[in-house]
Amino acid sequence: MGKFNIKNSHTSDFFAPETTLMHSVAKSLNMNILDTTIVCDSFYKDWDAQQYINSTTIPSYSHNTKFYIQQASNVSLVNNKVRMCGTSLFGGVFWLT
Repeated sequence: MGKFNIKNSHTSDFFAPETTLMHSVAKSLNMNILDTTIVCDSFYKDWDAQQYINSTTIPSYSHNTKFYIQQASNVSLVNNKVRMCGTSLFGGVFWLT
């Protein structure tokens, strides 16, 4: 089984036209993220998302999925902080299928 571990890390301000940090279709993927901080956009203002709470307005999508994982055997997230990630059309920070 393919292991992929991220531990005690910090990543921030990553952008791409589609998935921005990881895209995997490996059925054998065993991914563990532990004690890590992910800051999608250090310039993001949370009021951008707040305007859509309790509203019928469709939000503008400011970000893409950060982790797009298909068919993985295991994805484990423990004691992480995910911040300033905006709105995404599909999946949010993690899109697991």
